[in-house]
Amino acid sequence: MEAFCLNGKINQEILSVWVKIFFPLWRKSVMRKTRNTQQPHPNHLRSYLVALGMTYEEAGAAVGLPPTGIWRPANGERKLQLEVAIRLWKAFGFPAEDVGHLYVKEPCPEYFALHNVEWKGPLPKGASVKRIPGVKIRLIPVIGAVQAGVFSEALEVPDDERYSVSYPTDDGYPASLNRYALEVKGQSMNRVFPDGSVVCVIDYSELGRPPETGDFVVVRRRDSYGPGVEATVKALQILDDGSACLWPQSTDPNFQQPIILKAPDLETPDNAGIPEIQIKSLVVGMIKTRLRATF
Repeated sequence: MEAFCLNGKINQEILSVWVKIFFPLWRKSVMRKTRNTQQPHPNHLRSYLVALGMTYEEAGAAVGLPPTGIWRPANGERKLQLEVAIRLWKAFGFPAEDVGHLYVKEPCPEYFALHNVEWKGPLPKGASVKRIPGVKIRLIPVIGAVQAGVFSEALEVPDDERYSVSYPTDDGYPASLNRYALEVKGQSMNRVFPDGSVVCVIDYSELGRPPETGDFVVVRRRDSYGPGVEATVKALQILDDGSACLWPQSTDPNFQQPIILKAPDLETPDNAGIPEIQIKSLVVGMIKTRLRATF
């Protein structure tokens, strides 16, 4: 007390030095300790990235964000937006309806195994997991959605809303061919492609061969009432006269009859030289996002 007092009065000079120098240092130390012990935006994204063996760069590339766009929410410095969380969750290979796990549940080997997602990180204490044999994968962009029922507007999502999914490199077709993915909507193909599945496709222009009976195909046609394009995904049967039958593969009795495309409709271009109806793409693979039994 004597250091701060002189003849019973506070030594203003010494107190001023303490306030200017030592108090800011003390305050900074307290704030640093508080910052290190609090997580203002809690989630389990970091734990899932570790379990998946995925870097911030890889996760960011899968959803079109820079690494810092993943690092900050993963470390609690920024809120994990639901839209980003859903895109990440799908890219991880999990169903979108379970995205809440990212916020409230630590990763679990059993959940990974249920959805056939490989656990690559350290196992939780006492846990065991059957390792999936090593499969080389690539990231395929999901650029839109296609209706499994009748022809409907072809939906292509904006670049900033796209996400990528993991897909095996060995699907029976040359790795050099360009691939992209589409979400399947509806029940018309639910025996093969359940509603919400993601299919990987290659355009026939890339394949260098015509469509064949037995192919699962994406068919596009010009909208009769506007400038847009409609699309559907179906099983293809080529008839002797060159016509095409687009067959559903469904448990729904409302989807049992084929769509018939007459040969002239497949061959006749419009004024711009574009076919009115085009069997555009071959489905070469699928990523199931929802597991459902069909009977």
